[in-house]
Amino acid sequence: MYLLSRGILAFLIACIGFTFLLCTPQITGVGTGSETVIGKIVHEDGTPASGTVVTLYPVNFDPASDPEMLRLCLDTTDSNGYYTITINSSKVDVYTLQASNLKQQTRTIVSDIDISASGDSTLIDAAPLYKTGSIQVKFSDIPATRTGYVFIPGTDYYSYVKNGSAVIDSVPAQTILQVFFKESDLQDEPRSLAENIDVQPEITTIVASSGSLYSRKIFLNTTSTGADVAGDVTDFPVLVRLHTGNFDFSQAKADGSDLLFTKENGLTIPHEIERWNSSRHEAEIWVKVDTVYGNDSTQFISMHWGDPEATSSSSGPAVFDLSAGYKGVWHLGDNGETVLDATGNNNTGARNGDQARVKGNIGSAQSFDGTDDYTDMGDVCNLDTSSLTVCAWIKKIGEDKIQTIVAKSLGNLPNETYGWLFQLDGDGALSIFMASDSGVWGDPGSFVLTGNTWVTDSSWHHVAAVVDRYDNDNCRVYLDGADISALPTGGDIGSVGAVLNTAPLRFGSDSNGHCQWEGSLDEISILYRVKSPDFIKLSYMNQKSDDKLTVFK
Repeated sequence: MYLLSRGILAFLIACIGFTFLLCTPQITGVGTGSETVIGKIVHEDGTPASGTVVTLYPVNFDPASDPEMLRLCLDTTDSNGYYTITINSSKVDVYTLQASNLKQQTRTIVSDIDISASGDSTLIDAAPLYKTGSIQVKFSDIPATRTGYVFIPGTDYYSYVKNGSAVIDSVPAQTILQVFFKESDLQDEPRSLAENIDVQPEITTIVASSGSLYSRKIFLNTTSTGADVAGDVTDFPVLVRLHTGNFDFSQAKADGSDLLFTKENGLTIPHEIERWNSSRHEAEIWVKVDTVYGNDSTQFISMHWGDPEATSSSSGPAVFDLSAGYKGVWHLGDNGETVLDATGNNNTGARNGDQARVKGNIGSAQSFDGTDDYTDMGDVCNLDTSSLTVCAWIKKIGEDKIQTIVAKSLGNLPNETYGWLFQLDGDGALSIFMASDSGVWGDPGSFVLTGNTWVTDSSWHHVAAVVDRYDNDNCRVYLDGADISALPTGGDIGSVGAVLNTAPLRFGSDSNGHCQWEGSLDEISILYRVKSPDFIKLSYMNQKSDDKLTVFK
C-alpha cells in the first residue's frame, strides 16, 4: 500500500464529504459506504494535473462484456491534482485506477489497489501521467476469421479482433501488467496473452498469440542454485527437454506443430524442434533467447500449445541465426545418408562407413567404429581470418590413440593449407590446432592449444575450443563448461594468416580419413565468433542430462 504525506492526507480527508456527492457507485453489496480511495495525479514533471478524469474499475473488469459498469466510480482532479473516490460495496476488494487528461493527451494506470480494510481510507502515491502508445496483438497462427476481443483487465481499454489482429490505442507508456483475449460467445473465461508489456510513447508494441489453450512458464535460473553463471549471455539457444514429468503430450498435436514460445512481454521468439516423439513422451526443442541474465532466477519464457488449427513455426535457421555467427549446427540425429545442418547455410553432409544413429546426450547421436566411419560435409567452413568457436558432445570408447572430433585439415605438421583441427590426444587431452605456414608447431604461422585435464572415461562430455584471432589470452579449451587451457600456447595466434584449403570438413576423422573417432558424437556447432566463458558454461549446464538452467512452473 502506498502512503501520502500527513499534510496532503489532512487536506484530502477534509474533502471527502464533498467528493462523495460527485461519485455515486453503481455496484451493490454489503459495504459500509466508507471505503475511500484518495490520491493525487501529476504530470511527468511532478506538477499537479488538474482536470484529470480518474476512474476505478474492479481488477478483472472486462469492458466489452460489462459495458454497464464503464462508469463504476469516478472523480475529476481539483486544481492541486487531488481526487477522492468513495466505494459503497464490499463485493470487490481490489481495483485498478485509470486516469486520463484530455488536454495534455496523457494517461496512467495504477494496478492492484486493495480496499479490503472496511471503513478505512486507502491512500495512493502521486501517480504520474504518461504519453501514449499502442499495443497490437497479432494472431498469426490462427484463422483470420476468428472473432473476439483483446483488453487490459481493470480498464476500459479493448479492441475487437479483425483479420487476425487487434490494436489497443492510447495506452499509457508504462509497463502494462496483462493483456487478455476472449473469443466471442465461445469462451467463458478470458485468457492471458502477455504480461509486463513495456509500452513506449508513439510506438506500437506487438504481441503475438497462437490462440493456444495451454501455456506454461519456464524460468531460467542462473544463480548458484541453478546454472551458476554470473554474466549476461546474448543470442543463446536454450534447450528445452519435454517429458511426462513436465508436459502432457496428449494436449498437443502429434508432431508438436502447435508449439509456440514467447518472452515475458508476450513477444514470440524462435524455436526449433530437434526431436518430437509423442509415443515415447519425449522431445527436445531449441529456443532462441536474446539475453539470458546472469545470477537471476526471475527471468522466464512461456511455452504455449493446444491450438488444433496452428501450423508449425519450428525453424532452425531462426534459432541458429547467421547474424549471431553460426556457420553450422548439426544435431546428428539423422538416420539416413544425409546429415543436416540446422542453420541457413545448409551445410549438409553424408555418413560414411558403418556410422549409425544411437541414443545421444540430446536426442539421438552418431556412433563411429574407429575404423572407416566419418561424416563428410564437403569444402565448407574455411575460416580465412575469422575467429572460431567449436562445440560438441563426445563419448569416447577408443584408448591410447589420437581421435579427431572435427577437422578441416589433412593433419600432420603445419603448412600453408593446414586449416584447423579439434581432437583428443592419445592420453585424452583436448587440443585445437591451426596453421597457415610451414614449419613445426610453435613456429610463426602456427598455433596449438591443449587442455590440462584428460578424458579417460566413456561418459558424455561437453567440449569446446575458442580461438580469438587477435588475442592469445582469449584462446581457450573447455571440458564440461570449465576452462582447462594449458597456457602458454604453442605459437602465436597473431602470426597465423588466412586459414584456407580445399579439404573437406569432417566429423570423426581428419580430412584424410586418419585418426578416426571411436565412440559417439552429438550436437556439433561451429561459429565464427569468440564466445564467452559464460556462454560455454551455460551451454554445458543447460544441455547436460540434469539440466540446471530451466525450471518449469
